[in-house]
Amino acid sequence: MGKEPKPPKCRYACPHCLDTFTEAGSRDCHVRVVHEKRRDHKCPHCNSRFGTAGNMRTHCSNVHEKVRAHKCPHCDSRFGQATHIRLSLLESPSWP
Repeated sequence: MGKEPKPPKCRYACPHCLDTFTEAGSRDCHVRVVHEKRRDHKCPHCNSRFGTAGNMRTHCSNVHEKVRAHKCPHCDSRFGQATHIRLSLLESPSWP
């Protein structure tokens, strides 16, 4: 058997909380969004603002483009985010 890969070293600590990061850019983004509450990315379709471009793209896809790429394995429901499948299952009366 081969050696297990070592976990990345978290060398970049947030100066405001106990979170640590493997890259300085990730730490800097965390500080801007979480602690400075910056929302620099505005949705081109509405007035919503987001801390990251990725969150803004997800919003556009789910809300404005109505993309439902994630199908529930137990019914025909489709969702914009995979996490919503889990929420649907938890609310389902037929789910154990």
